[in-house]
Amino acid sequence: ATVSYELELDNQHGQQAELAEYQRVTVELGRQDEEGEEEYEAALDGYLVEPAAEARSGGASTVRVTALDGMTRLRDEKADGRAPVFDYWLVKDVFHWVLDRCGLPRSRQDLEDTGLRLSQGEPEKPLWLPEPGRTWLEFLQEVARFDHGAAVFFEAEGNFTKGCPHCRGLRTAENVLRHDGTMTGACENAVSWRLYTRPEAAPDPAEPGEIVALARPRRSLSERDYVNYVAVCGVDQAGRPLRSTVYDPASLYDASSDRFVGWRKMEVAALRHYTTEAEVNRLAQEMLAERSRRPEYLSLLTPLEPGMRIGQVLEVCGGEQVGAGGQLYRIVGLRHRLERRPRRLALTWVKAKWMGEVSEE
Repeated sequence: ATVSYELELDNQHGQQAELAEYQRVTVELGRQDEEGEEEYEAALDGYLVEPAAEARSGGASTVRVTALDGMTRLRDEKADGRAPVFDYWLVKDVFHWVLDRCGLPRSRQDLEDTGLRLSQGEPEKPLWLPEPGRTWLEFLQEVARFDHGAAVFFEAEGNFTKGCPHCRGLRTAENVLRHDGTMTGACENAVSWRLYTRPEAAPDPAEPGEIVALARPRRSLSERDYVNYVAVCGVDQAGRPLRSTVYDPASLYDASSDRFVGWRKMEVAALRHYTTEAEVNRLAQEMLAERSRRPEYLSLLTPLEPGMRIGQVLEVCGGEQVGAGGQLYRIVGLRHRLERRPRRLALTWVKAKWMGEVSEE
């Protein structure tokens, strides 16, 4: 996913005249404490696009810019026919080669190593040869999906990271299959944020953590979040079609089950590279395991919290009216909003996914 910020900068005295498209910038967000000290957190290390100066009645002048993270580079860089065949390469080495080619130094590459190798074809029919014109971002995303559904993203400090799609930690060969984002898996489950619907109930009311607004949408069965039927299709080196189908029988056929839907909510994945029967079977099983749990989300507003990160765990203290009290959620989406005109406003919107029942022990 690409991180972006829409910024409106004061240009009353022309101080933003040096801003240029694709200029590298850092964005930091912060606040002032009761003693007047300012504290900032890194939010983005990226590039400016479309700086546009504006003038208003009364002489006011601003510059509106969009800041994007480094994913914009990987979308612009494309395979040009000079890439090697990546068959049977370690996934980590594939990422290093591509990122080196795109000019990203090793010091800014933070890559997990699950020990997985790409599948191998025949010399005349390789499985992993990026076709000319394909963006490197698209190719890396396909390789990441092959490696147990890994996520790729740029951290706020500007490092390219490949890791767990849930907690964003770096998985290993020993724990990759247990990184499922749940309470019992290998993901980091320590609570990073305790947020309160009643600030006076906090141990230290001066500390951040107030919930301004809280909503708990009903369980979503949109195809974007939930499926009960997965098919993975492809062809092998001989051109023979391959297909693996898996499904949740309780969701489809058992009306007494709390998972029952009664019809197929499908995901069909068509692989672009040559594949094998073992590979399509593995991918289908992983996709169903990932998306067959009914998702339950929470959305909330809190005063600006620039240190929040996707993958962290938060606890809701209060919120009994919507059934969220005392539950743990993993952050899956963030949006910060700051305004000085026409009114001062500093809020963080959080979307988080329920992690399951909290143990009584």
